[in-house]
Amino acid sequence: MSSPVSFVLILYFTQYHNLNKLFLRESTERVLEEARAIRLRDAAVLIQKTVRGYLTRRRYKTQLMSAIIVQSHVRMFLARKHYFKLRSAIVCLQSLVRMKRQRRVFKKILDERRVEEELELSRVEQEPHPPPQSLPTGHVHHMPSRQVSAERIPVVSTLDLPADVGVILAGLVHTDEQMCADLGPVKGRTLDHEPPTRTLPANVDVCPFPKFAGAYFQASLVFAMAKVPLPLSLLKLGTKELEAEAVDMLKMVMNFMQESLTGTKDVILGNYIIAKALHSAPLRDELYTQICNQVWCNKDEQSLTRGWLLLALCSGTLPPSEVMDSYLLNFSFHYAYAGYKAYCQHNLLRTSCRHIARSAPPCLLEWRSARSFARTALEFYYPDGQSLYVPTDSWTTSRDVARLMVHERGLALNLEGWTFQLMCTSQCVDLAGYGYLFDAISQLELPPEFPRGTSPHLVTSHLAKPDSRSSKVMSWFVESLFAPVLEPEESQKEEGGEARKGKGEEEKRKIKEKARKEEVVEEEEREVEQERKEEKAGNEDDDEDDLITDIDSMVSAIKSPPPPKSASVSKVAALAKQLALDCEDLLPPPPGFGGGGTDKKAPTTGKVTPYIAQPPSFTGYHAELLQSALLVKQQSAQMEEDLSGYRGFWPQQSTNIGTPEVYNVTKPQSKGREATKADTEGRPPLRSQNSIGMLQKRHSRLSSLYHSTSSTGSGSLQADPVLDAPPPPPTINVFTVPPLWTPPITYTDPSWTLTLKKEFFNPLEAFEEDTVLDWVFCQVVRDTLYDGCLRMSEKERERYGVSESGGSVSQAAKVEVVARARELPCYFCCIFIALSRTELIECSHIGIGHKGVVFIKQQAASTPLLPVQQCCYDGIVRCVSGATSVTLTLLCDDKESSYDVYMHSDYANQIAELVSKQLMELETNRQYVMTLAEYSTFESTLLSFPKEAIIKLHSKANLERGWLFGEFEGRVGIFPEEYSIPLISWGETPSEKSIMRARLLSKSRLIPDNHVIKKMSSSKESSSKDKSCVVDGTKGLIEAIELMGGPLNHPLSPEDTPMREYASKHFLLGQNRVEMIKKLSTTQTGGLNFLTNIRDTLSRKKKEQAEGNLSELLRFSKSPIPVSLLQLEPTDLDIQNLAVECFLAVMRFMGDYVLKGTLEDNIFFILKCTREHMTLHDEVYCQLIKQLTDNRSTKPLSCLRGWQLLYICSAYFLCSASLLPSLVHFLQTCIANTSSPYHALASMCEFNLRRSLRFGGRKDPPSTAEIQSVIDEKYTRRQVVHLHDNCSKILRVKMSTATYDILKEMCALLGFQQEEEIDEFGLYVDLGENCPPLPLLMSDYITDMTSMVESRGLEYRICFTKLVWNGPVKLQNSLYIDLLYFQAKTDVLNGFLIPLNGGLLSQEMAEVVCQLAALQSRAEGNKGGTEGGERGGGLTQREVTRLVPPSLSRFMLPSEWSKCVQLHYQSHVADLARPDARKKYIKLATTLPLYGSRFFPILATSDPTLQGRSLLAVNKKGLYFLDHVTKVVLQEFPYGTIVSTRMLRSQDGKQFFDIKLGSLLQQTILRCETPCGREIGPLLGKYINLWAEQQKELDEETYGIAHGLSYL
Repeated sequence: MSSPVSFVLILYFTQYHNLNKLFLRESTERVLEEARAIRLRDAAVLIQKTVRGYLTRRRYKTQLMSAIIVQSHVRMFLARKHYFKLRSAIVCLQSLVRMKRQRRVFKKILDERRVEEELELSRVEQEPHPPPQSLPTGHVHHMPSRQVSAERIPVVSTLDLPADVGVILAGLVHTDEQMCADLGPVKGRTLDHEPPTRTLPANVDVCPFPKFAGAYFQASLVFAMAKVPLPLSLLKLGTKELEAEAVDMLKMVMNFMQESLTGTKDVILGNYIIAKALHSAPLRDELYTQICNQVWCNKDEQSLTRGWLLLALCSGTLPPSEVMDSYLLNFSFHYAYAGYKAYCQHNLLRTSCRHIARSAPPCLLEWRSARSFARTALEFYYPDGQSLYVPTDSWTTSRDVARLMVHERGLALNLEGWTFQLMCTSQCVDLAGYGYLFDAISQLELPPEFPRGTSPHLVTSHLAKPDSRSSKVMSWFVESLFAPVLEPEESQKEEGGEARKGKGEEEKRKIKEKARKEEVVEEEEREVEQERKEEKAGNEDDDEDDLITDIDSMVSAIKSPPPPKSASVSKVAALAKQLALDCEDLLPPPPGFGGGGTDKKAPTTGKVTPYIAQPPSFTGYHAELLQSALLVKQQSAQMEEDLSGYRGFWPQQSTNIGTPEVYNVTKPQSKGREATKADTEGRPPLRSQNSIGMLQKRHSRLSSLYHSTSSTGSGSLQADPVLDAPPPPPTINVFTVPPLWTPPITYTDPSWTLTLKKEFFNPLEAFEEDTVLDWVFCQVVRDTLYDGCLRMSEKERERYGVSESGGSVSQAAKVEVVARARELPCYFCCIFIALSRTELIECSHIGIGHKGVVFIKQQAASTPLLPVQQCCYDGIVRCVSGATSVTLTLLCDDKESSYDVYMHSDYANQIAELVSKQLMELETNRQYVMTLAEYSTFESTLLSFPKEAIIKLHSKANLERGWLFGEFEGRVGIFPEEYSIPLISWGETPSEKSIMRARLLSKSRLIPDNHVIKKMSSSKESSSKDKSCVVDGTKGLIEAIELMGGPLNHPLSPEDTPMREYASKHFLLGQNRVEMIKKLSTTQTGGLNFLTNIRDTLSRKKKEQAEGNLSELLRFSKSPIPVSLLQLEPTDLDIQNLAVECFLAVMRFMGDYVLKGTLEDNIFFILKCTREHMTLHDEVYCQLIKQLTDNRSTKPLSCLRGWQLLYICSAYFLCSASLLPSLVHFLQTCIANTSSPYHALASMCEFNLRRSLRFGGRKDPPSTAEIQSVIDEKYTRRQVVHLHDNCSKILRVKMSTATYDILKEMCALLGFQQEEEIDEFGLYVDLGENCPPLPLLMSDYITDMTSMVESRGLEYRICFTKLVWNGPVKLQNSLYIDLLYFQAKTDVLNGFLIPLNGGLLSQEMAEVVCQLAALQSRAEGNKGGTEGGERGGGLTQREVTRLVPPSLSRFMLPSEWSKCVQLHYQSHVADLARPDARKKYIKLATTLPLYGSRFFPILATSDPTLQGRSLLAVNKKGLYFLDHVTKVVLQEFPYGTIVSTRMLRSQDGKQFFDIKLGSLLQQTILRCETPCGREIGPLLGKYINLWAEQQKELDEETYGIAHGLSYL
């Protein structure tokens, strides 16, 4: 039902619809007003409901989040409290359980020790003591004095040794000539070669050896010193045989560390241990692990020294595995003993570049070097007789030394292919260049019975084979095993020899002394039992005190007669005296002293003399004390002998525990040794501080005991003289290996000589110097006349025809002799041991020479080498190396096929490396190449050729890498190198075999850039065969590159993009393309020749290519395009030529074409062409898309440079609307593919494209520095934006960053996000006081401005400011408050906001100025107030003067200003904080009439009413011209009266700004002379736009009201 009002309105409209006016009755109007009031009330209620609901929900969410945060913190606190309580309980429980477990283990250890001591005591009582033996003359050991420790080290002298070790040791009883050598300092000219500084790896501290033990030890073993032999190996070896060998090896290591053998036997046992590891690779890490395990926490100094000695020798012969290498370095770095730290680190770091182990154990020179931590050197001879000492080490090869020696003579061009020949009386050894020097010397020094490994050196005659003497040695050894059981007295006679003449008298004396010993045994056992009980109770300190007391009692008993008051004291004195006698009689003396009780010293010759002696065993505490005292005496005598012979040429190393870097010579009887800070650095202490002090006391007492008993023996020893310690070495960095400071030692009188010898030639090596020719000639003559040369057979030597007749030889004759020697198959070859047992070739060695490889067979050792088959380098297809295998693929002679030769060699990598090097030298100096595929191009400077074409190369200057210049069928040009394969040619033309080799390589699609090729997986081969791609008509080349691991730069395919549809509509295809090629060819150089090729010689495939294949036109092209891709102006050939030149510039920048000029020149050319010709925009974009699509260039930077070029172009120019969808799809496809390495660059290209669409692209060309930064992959730069003098922000700026981007980022910091709010701010460039500010528009690019300013060398600042005040000021953001405060303060201090009506300052304005001054003082933290707001002292008059505007200070006296400002400060400002003072300052400034205006100076105007200078204020109301002194408004122009503006510049450099005023019918121009025209124009534009929008909204509102009323 309709309402009455509706009825009345309907009636009214029906009756009066033709009338112009409508009148309502009062009742009707009242009804309408009531309905209107109801609607307004309902709307207000709805708004209030919504607002109140929103506020309530927001309040509830805030309370909810607060409650959740409080609950989370409380629950976290309770959970942590419960966790820590539970953790402490678990830790306490674990400590109790572990303590109980350790107590059980400790008790078990004590029980085992007690049982061992009882068994040892019973054994010693049953075993008779051997009589004293003679003291033979021999080698003096450099061993430190032994420390006595509270913990006993087990005696392992009774452990069994392998039978073959016994045979070797037994053979030394009869002859030891092989183990003798004269060692001493270097006395001759030494090569001045500075060894490289070696640095430890950075991760040396993250590989502790206990971590290795925990990861790789067997489950039942722990990292701790073994006191008894272990039943299994430490590491998991895999087989039982290796496990058994590892157990035997540990026994030998324990024997070696306890010095169960002395003299030469010591060297033999150590070499035997190392030889076992050399012959079995799995045992090498096991040996390292065993030695580290035995020296870990080893408190016996003698055992510790010998263990590190063995480890140092192993580091010079056995390369550890890659897993163990870092752990060994860490172990030697932190725990090395004495000087072994630097020695072991040098050797271990040298093993990192030597992956092949030595073939022989260390020689005597290495033993001496390891004992004395000295460097080594050897004397080498040149073929002309000159000699030179060269520093060497354990890992020095013959090739290394030969290179140094040849370089020393100034022959830098013939450094490769040299080695040495070792000549002695019984042998002639040709040392392999890759072999180690010390291996050949060690082979000479080893006994005949010692097991030998396979040596890489060629030995002419071996040592004499074991004859009847060896069988006698074996029978003697077998009899000696049973001699102690069957005939003990006889065996003792045989062992003693002449040194036991006084045996009868000694036996009688022993019987009497034995009775005295038995009296004290029971008391001694009781004391030992008491000590064990004290050890169980853990009283270590009391135990040490008892030990010192016993020593004191023994010392006093020896020095003074025993008092008769106490029987126990007399027993102790008698025991001490008897121990002193045992020191001289019962124990065998150390090697190095004369026997027979004489005082005569043995001469220090350095020879190692065999000596057999078994030290007797003692039990109990006194046994340790006795042995320690004797070792103190023995080591002091040894040191005296060592110093007397060697103190002249190297300083002695200190043997203190934990002092590896101190070089001091001390007497063994000194009163203790002080440990420095460097002694214990990097290594855990072996003893506690108390025990170290007690051991020092014990050592001093043992020294006094030795002095008191030495006079009673058969021989007297003199004390060592005290030597001045040399200065310590310089400080070494922690991660730098300290050098060995001792001078080198060498063989002083060796029985052999090392002479320089030429081993092999390089393929293109020639005699650059006559000296080299003379050396090689002498070598050839000597080897020809010497029957022992294995590289020449008898027939070759006879055919050579060299005689011993004297006379001079001409240079031509020498050249002929050497040339004939180079023709011999085996003479100039680097020979490797390589076994092959195939049906085709059976050989034992392989030789690599200057012409090819030779397969050699040697029937037996010391027999001549017999060549089996020779193969030149043009017949070698490839060489593949494995760990211990080499595969040579050789070319068949009759057909284009190949066969493989498999060989086993430990030097597989060296063989493959040398073959690759020889082939690379031949291919680098190639003269001909064969093409892998067809290559056709329309570029006149490039060379086109078919597949398998032979091209002759020519030299060309400034040819870029990756391109070749050659000749084919009379035509010359450049072509890509990857399309060819080099041909090995020995003459002017390539051989047929080299062509067959190239064809075979081309069929297998392998470009021989690297001949050491790893086998590729079948999956990769199958996947590569499925792909088909064509580049310039060449099919298969890209598959070959991919098969070789070439870069697949981009996965995009033209079939998957909209570019195909675009290309079908806009690309130049078919007959039109051919016609355009013909037109262009007639205008280019060489075009007629090319046109003839199209008509006559081009194949059908090339004609199809000329017509244009759409798929190929969208793919990457290696050759330039003949015409443009797009259909450009058909009549404008200049545009076509520019398109082709742009494509060449793209290829040059990407590296796919020969570079002319610089990379920057090509970019500038492209940008210049696109700037001058708009039609080339799409052409350049299509060219870039083409080169980036399916890019398979062999240039590693091709695709990267293409994307960089697209990144630059997208920032400078746009494409057409038709190409834009395809270009965007291309970029988005690459962005979506996150696996592509260029998806980030594609994203930046899209950003640049969007900025170019919005702002039109950059206007100025980029600078060279900007392009270089893009090439260096630096796509952003840091830009500082200043808000005011005290605040600035650093932003990231890209190539296409505009002013809008900076404003948006800065406004986000201020809290503004809307576009209208961002439009109120702006940027300007401050160029200094003498230059006006330069405003930046929204569309201006930051990099354009910075490039322009930096090119002129100006200093600048980019400043951020508020330009437009449209709405109310919101003081919420602190950064925004600071910005407004500093802007308002500047205007106030300049006097712009304070008008002077009538030229006077009113009282009201003076109050405002004083308030602003007081607020400014507080806002800047002046002394008048404090930070906390408390009242402070008053402002000074000088401060007030600075706060008042200078233009207003004349209206009041300074005292009056100060009084007024001070009054306002104390009453209203002093209690404010600095942020509040700034807010209040801004609010007070907003009350001024001109606040929010921008002020510009006006020098003159065309208006007669504005005479002279004035000031222009621009705000939201309009333009105000102010008096430049009083700031009073002179004239006002609203925005409605402004028609347009423009800026002018006169010829004399003056700037003018014209303002057109009036209406469309009547206009006047107001011309103003001002330097700020650039800044006034944009600002007026902003305000006029705002005014226009406001007027539009007002008009729409007015129109809406009027339209509504008219509707009613």
